[in-house]
Amino acid sequence: MNVKMNEDTDKLEEIDLSELLGGEVISTMGADNWDQDSFTFFGPETRSLFLRDELTTENSTNLISQLLELDRSSNDPIYLWLFTPGGSASGAMAIYDTINMISAPVTTIAVGQCMSAGLLLLQAGKTRLAFPSCMFMYHMPIVEGSFFSREVVEQFPQTYKFYQDRFDKIMRERFTGTTRTWNKKFRNSTGYNFGSEEAEELGIIDDIVTNINDVYALLEGTPSELED
Repeated sequence: MNVKMNEDTDKLEEIDLSELLGGEVISTMGADNWDQDSFTFFGPETRSLFLRDELTTENSTNLISQLLELDRSSNDPIYLWLFTPGGSASGAMAIYDTINMISAPVTTIAVGQCMSAGLLLLQAGKTRLAFPSCMFMYHMPIVEGSFFSREVVEQFPQTYKFYQDRFDKIMRERFTGTTRTWNKKFRNSTGYNFGSEEAEELGIIDDIVTNINDVYALLEGTPSELED
């Protein structure tokens, strides 16, 4: 049971989890949507989650909650659909770590655009897929922060270096291009755009989805040939 102190009565009272998380929490089972503005849950039967907007602290928390609930209920595959311009670096790191800790295998599918922090989420998938016309974009991390003291300002370069090194390490784990290619296209880049074919050539995705039946199979929770 979750409780808090009532300042008026000086007594403990029960609260729901949504107050602790600072946002609306909806039970996974039977829920059609989690956040109508940025995040869609297709239902427990499909085990599919769809991030369709900028990644924020709020929808990162929602997404992590859904991943944990789906993993708790079954070890069947989870499908994370990404149509995002990017967003919170810390949120992306938190989701990436969650996906790597849960037991259920996660397939990530990029559609439309998968940029910035979205690329990090894409790399979390055991299998990484993309639609043919998806646009990708890599750039050096944009790290949010509050500078309320000189010490914090002085330490910020260390914080930035942590995100930069961690992001690049993850991106390069399955990168199949040469070091020269990485340095030319990605190292210290303020914005490199590329399509699905190049993403496959460089090992940033595993395959390109070209058959609609594979999409239906994913939505039905049926493993497709793309996940072999």
